[in-house]
Amino acid sequence: MQRVVLELPDELIERAKSVGMELQDHSEQIIALLDAQIRRREAAQFVAKTSRLLQAVPDDIKPTLDEIDAEIRGYWL
Repeated sequence: MQRVVLELPDELIERAKSVGMELQDHSEQIIALLDAQIRRREAAQFVAKTSRLLQAVPDDIKPTLDEIDAEIRGYWL
């Protein structure tokens, strides 16, 4: 595991303290937020890559939007 030191705005620290939060006590929540943001960016990159690949497929064999929707639903549901 690597140690990361964050510099946070004084105002943010003061706001956290004013509502009883000590940020060092919430490292797991901060990690979860960072992980969620990374997953969103990974998903966006995957969608962009998939879109580029679909655009390269010749029109006569390109899947319809309904076929794409069915594949997505089948994968995630």
